[in-house]
Amino acid sequence: MQLVSRGDFHMFFGELSEAHLKRFLVWCEYYEPKELDDFPQLTPVWLRENLFSKMEQTNSHPLYATDRHIDFQDREFLSAAAEIRILKNSFSGYLFLSQGQPITARIFSDCESLALYSNDLFGDENTETMGRLLGGETTLLPQQIELSYHFTSDKIDWLSRSGTLWIPVSQDRAL
Repeated sequence: MQLVSRGDFHMFFGELSEAHLKRFLVWCEYYEPKELDDFPQLTPVWLRENLFSKMEQTNSHPLYATDRHIDFQDREFLSAAAEIRILKNSFSGYLFLSQGQPITARIFSDCESLALYSNDLFGDENTETMGRLLGGETTLLPQQIELSYHFTSDKIDWLSRSGTLWIPVSQDRAL
């Protein structure tokens, strides 16, 4: 976990891991400069050296977290640790939210991170992921799978702590 920190602001470039979520339960994906207004300790020089120059080099956006309570409601993209339940199986993972709406669940299973998407375009990918989670069996899956979640952080207090995300699966089971 290669974190760059300044005061109570911590960031890195890359994919969220289980270790990241054990350290901080909520991570934001940097989207626009106004998000940094909550962190006055971030000087223009520090931002140029640690954020903007690396964004140009990697062509990606960093993830950041904080030790204190900030208004996460204003963040365009965030990921929050959650307990996830699918077909009577429980997993740890996180939900990726866009504008406060959960759109993707990431599950940690057998040392890998598996994604389940709420968008119909990802039915084939969801079917493959469910096959990995269920040991290969996908023939009896319904058209949509109910994924229930419970956020493990109280920092996203404007959202309901628990909810449901419907995951479409492919009807072509010849995988």
